[in-house]
Amino acid sequence: MIGCTYHFTEDTTPKLQIPYLDKIIHFGIFEILSFLIMFEKKVFNQTKIIKTMIICGLYGGIIEIIQKFLPYRGCELNDLIADIIGTIAGIFILKILIKKKFFGIKQQEFFQFYADDDHRQIL
Repeated sequence: MIGCTYHFTEDTTPKLQIPYLDKIIHFGIFEILSFLIMFEKKVFNQTKIIKTMIICGLYGGIIEIIQKFLPYRGCELNDLIADIIGTIAGIFILKILIKKKFFGIKQQEFFQFYADDDHRQIL
């Protein structure tokens, strides 16, 4: 998260002029962030979804507030909207992967497997 915060606050001028590139980056970073938060929590229920959305939403909001005070950055509501949409997408992608048994096991078994420390090997 520190690296993402640094990226969002540093003075960066993109070399490529791709329309809405910054919104795509916001979406992608928060999609990955929410996916990892949900994956790490090892429980997929409504409470965890709401907590993840609050964490990501507050983080995105704080980034935008910080950017308001930087001379080379701007505070944009559209960035926060891209963060929130990315957060929702990350949660639903994990839900779909589990539902489709992408990991080869059922949801309960999936999270139980990652909750147990016995399966991990020390390299």
